[in-house]
Amino acid sequence: MELLTLSQIRGRVYRLAKVIAAPPGSLPSFGTVSELYIEVTGAGYHYVSWERGHEFDRRTTRDVDELAYWIFETITSSMAWKFELPHRIPDQDCRRLAFEKQLDLLSNLSPEWAKRQEAEQREILRRHPFDDMARTRAILCVHLRDQGHEGDVADALADERFPPPIPEIIEDE
Repeated sequence: MELLTLSQIRGRVYRLAKVIAAPPGSLPSFGTVSELYIEVTGAGYHYVSWERGHEFDRRTTRDVDELAYWIFETITSSMAWKFELPHRIPDQDCRRLAFEKQLDLLSNLSPEWAKRQEAEQREILRRHPFDDMARTRAILCVHLRDQGHEGDVADALADERFPPPIPEIIEDE
């Protein structure tokens, strides 16, 4: 299987980005080192992220669809969180809105990508369930500390009043 060129990949990414009105600054660079960039070598397509002048993550695949998923998983996550902030609902876990928005964006690009991301979100939620009472619990903690309770005591009292969700037991840990 012959690999696509950087120019061909860039064209595909730009076409898909238009579908969801992705901000130009959210797109990776192609062949030029930047915070997020794409390379093509004989080994395959490389999705590379840099942070503070060092390579932070490098993923390699020979499947252009896999590369595109990695690119748009990142872009749609960023877009979803930017959408969530001004639409935040008090006393609702902010991930509810952001996760939903990301799935909506991905489904406009590929139903398979949306299904894949939904499965990844389910795994996150299995380990870290939605917590709609986090804000209320935090406000109570501050109030209890202001009343003179030590931090650990305030946390325990707030948790007793508004219990945090319990993650599923994970056998492999």
